[in-house]
Amino acid sequence: MISISTKRIDPKDAITQLLENIHERLRSDSDNLVIVKKTSTFDKTTAFMIKVGLSHQSVCDELLKLDVTNYSYTANDYDPAFGGDVYICGQTMGPPIVASLIIVYIKIKVRGKVVCLSFHEAEERLNYPYL
Repeated sequence: MISISTKRIDPKDAITQLLENIHERLRSDSDNLVIVKKTSTFDKTTAFMIKVGLSHQSVCDELLKLDVTNYSYTANDYDPAFGGDVYICGQTMGPPIVASLIIVYIKIKVRGKVVCLSFHEAEERLNYPYL
């Protein structure tokens, strides 16, 4: 779990640049997206994708819609094997993708490819510093 003490707000221009980098990678090839599937515990991302019928390409399309207003905060990757920063964003999804409006919690990082660590319904309220 991410500790509250590891959260920080990065400068708006840094997040804009990060998202432009992510968009460039995803537009060039959707294979530049890795959606992490957990094997040892319940995988919220896979369960959510199955529940609402999302494909790899659907997740890629949603990530391409992200802009600086979707950014919530930056945290340290708690997995010591990888380390570095993870970026937390929220995305509103609605019909026809899902039955009613929901906020999707997105945790991403860039490690050569765009790595999506989480993509599921938000469990807590997210704050958006650049809204």
